[in-house]
Amino acid sequence: MPDEAFSARAQLVRIYGSLPVSEAPKTPAYVALCTEHLTDQAFQTDRQIVEDAKVRIEGLLDGQPSAVAQIRAAIKELLHHRHEEHLDLYHELIVHGYRRLWSLPQQQYFDRAYEHVQYEFDFFLSFTTRFEGVEGDNPINTNFQHFIRRELTDTVYDSADRKRTNLLATVLHRLLSSPQQKGFFFRHMQGDNTIVEDKLAEGCRKSMVFVQLIQNAIFVEPKERKNYCFFEYEAATAAHKTAPDLQDRIVFIFAEDSGDLVDETLVPNRFTNWHDHVSRKDVPQLRRIPLYDEKEVEALRSQIVSKVQPKVRRAWKRLLDSVPV
Repeated sequence: MPDEAFSARAQLVRIYGSLPVSEAPKTPAYVALCTEHLTDQAFQTDRQIVEDAKVRIEGLLDGQPSAVAQIRAAIKELLHHRHEEHLDLYHELIVHGYRRLWSLPQQQYFDRAYEHVQYEFDFFLSFTTRFEGVEGDNPINTNFQHFIRRELTDTVYDSADRKRTNLLATVLHRLLSSPQQKGFFFRHMQGDNTIVEDKLAEGCRKSMVFVQLIQNAIFVEPKERKNYCFFEYEAATAAHKTAPDLQDRIVFIFAEDSGDLVDETLVPNRFTNWHDHVSRKDVPQLRRIPLYDEKEVEALRSQIVSKVQPKVRRAWKRLLDSVPV
């Protein structure tokens, strides 16, 4: 699209944004702009899109009883459009027409909220494929075999590379995902380390919630490679360190054969704060199922759906509920 089309759109947004939609067509600037682009069908289409968006915004925001309610409604509307083409349009119209009426703390909160709204992912799933001192299949696949088979089917389980994959992580990603909830799930750590690290760090920055599957193996210092679980944990906490709800946006899930978190005295020094963080949180523990039991399998699924999934959803609710007065 040529530069002048962007300029015309920007002018439309300023005009519609700063005035009631019923008043905008009466302004000289609007008349001149429409006259200039009278035979431009692309402009006419864009004009209708901008006008329709402003009509919707006015209907949602103008009748709100307070600035807090108005900001909450604005953020909620932006969330509805977060994966759509015209998200920036709705944001610009709100900025031009309403943001200036709010207090400075409210404006700053709205700006931070919009940064969150632009996140590509609802959650980042961190997990390891490492296991120490065991031959054959990755023990996590064996320990949760019946649950994995139930969720992914026997065919998937039997054909998978169970030594190099973490199928429980695949199940978690599936259960936490939905058409409305998207997760970052990076399966392969092979390749150029710089590229891998860049992708992981970007995923952490673009995710609202950090979910980490905890196994004692992640607290072992790998030989000749990076501990990616630790890298991801540090990247997530650094990316969101100023967030007041940081602790709620970090979610751990424990899945260990022994049932106990490794003792802190056995953890390398540089992992002690990470280990301490895990040990202090209320962490759901997934119990292995050595023999098939329908009730146990269903209970495990229910545990994830009822205890982990809501923690991802609540992050967006807190964004709406924490608008400053």
